[in-house]
Amino acid sequence: MHRKDIKRIFFGFVLIFLAVFSLAVALYWPEFQKQFFPEMTVPRQKNVVPAPVSAPVATPVARDQKESIKKEGLLWVDPASAQYVVTLGKTQGIWEGKKLKVYDGTDLLGQVIVDRALETVSYVVAEKSADISKDTYYRVVAE
Repeated sequence: MHRKDIKRIFFGFVLIFLAVFSLAVALYWPEFQKQFFPEMTVPRQKNVVPAPVSAPVATPVARDQKESIKKEGLLWVDPASAQYVVTLGKTQGIWEGKKLKVYDGTDLLGQVIVDRALETVSYVVAEKSADISKDTYYRVVAE
């Protein structure tokens, strides 16, 4: 063998050793950290009993007040289904058949009717009089 080949073989073994060493360090780093750097690890709190939490007191709100609170969201066209989607859902008190007002800034464009309400979003259908473009976002208000 030539001297040049021996150097290449030695260099290859060094690279393999470094790769295996790096893999071992990556896999066992949490254990190494606990052993060699105990000040960096977060100490566990043992036998901590949480303080009793009192239940929040619900203030009674009249039904008229609940319905008069405005809820705002955004309306856009879902490119996958080509349907109008709003960011208001059942968690905000939106249900099927509810009418929502659509604004472009402060200008009222018309109304949309909720077709299918999910937890956080709803699919809506625009009324005939609403002039809604499919290329932008609009503000939606539920009253």
